[in-house]
Amino acid sequence: MKLLLVLCLLFVRQANSENVHDEQEFEWHNTMSTMEQDFELTTPFYYNLTSTDDMMVNATPEIDLSPPVKRVLREIFRSYEPYCWRRSYGRGIGRPLHACPDHAPEQDGLLCYPLCRDGYNGVGPLCWEKCNNLTSFGFACMDVRKSLRSCPWYDKCGIFTRACSSCPGNYTNFGCLCGQFYFRDSYSRGIGTPLVCSTSYEQDGALCYDKCNDKYNGVGPVCWQYCPITQPVPCLAGCSTTKQDCQQTIINMIQSVVGASITILNALIGVPLVDLTTFDILANAAKGDWVLVARDMSNLAKKLTDKLLPELAKKFLDWSFKTLESATRNASVAITATAFKDKRLLLPFLQRFRLDAINSAFNHGKCDLPDDFFD
Repeated sequence: MKLLLVLCLLFVRQANSENVHDEQEFEWHNTMSTMEQDFELTTPFYYNLTSTDDMMVNATPEIDLSPPVKRVLREIFRSYEPYCWRRSYGRGIGRPLHACPDHAPEQDGLLCYPLCRDGYNGVGPLCWEKCNNLTSFGFACMDVRKSLRSCPWYDKCGIFTRACSSCPGNYTNFGCLCGQFYFRDSYSRGIGTPLVCSTSYEQDGALCYDKCNDKYNGVGPVCWQYCPITQPVPCLAGCSTTKQDCQQTIINMIQSVVGASITILNALIGVPLVDLTTFDILANAAKGDWVLVARDMSNLAKKLTDKLLPELAKKFLDWSFKTLESATRNASVAITATAFKDKRLLLPFLQRFRLDAINSAFNHGKCDLPDDFFD
């Protein structure tokens, strides 16, 4: 982290003066936000470029990234990261389908049918005429009752003397019994509609689940957030900026802070310029000229700041410009230094940086929600 401060110092000097050989003593800006009162952006320090490496190490106090710088880093990640992991939560194991749709509200077994006309009763795909007071017997209606009789003892049922027994109207006289029988009228009401979920549930396959929140989309037992505008393309468990970015190699790369830092530098500054500066940095590192290494990285960080500051100014409207400028410079230096973290030739230089401090702020990993704000 000590050399990170050296890099920050050189970057401020580059921004304030075109002649790097002028007065060699500087102080990093120490401004405060109107919203983040009493939050120091960094610890102020002084450094003379003509000092030895030992003096360089001893002259720089150790500091951690402040809340404003972390907030700027988080916003940079959200705006320029090609991939983010979607937020999600469980909504239970689901329950079986249990309701009928409005156009077929009558359930029979595992299917739903439209209601039958008045005077008809539904049984599966058919509507059968109701038997009213008669007994239904499959496709017919029938009723059997005793007849009213006043017959002699030798012909109790009136078999031989029909006049001695009587039946109600529409009944057939069988002597001791009266019977009514006719075939029921019927018509089809369709093959049926499968069961669905009630309005308080959401259907997925053959199960019903609790509805997800407005900002989430349900897939089986999990609610996944909708992709944000910065990464609009759904990509497995995350979101990406384009379909081309939705590849496993990209996903693996951006899981590291180094890969994300390189992506941002290439996107905002341009690959040819970054590659050319990287060549100079590695060449100076091979010669052990760490002052030139720091200057080159400072120049790269300044170009990154120039690209970021206009966009960030539109989002941090409640911050003073000095606060935003200083925080953006700090963030740009951290991103630039992180992008070179895997360069073995620079290990003697970068091992002094406590770059792990930006992991949680920069490589947040989660996609943004419409009303989400910084933690």
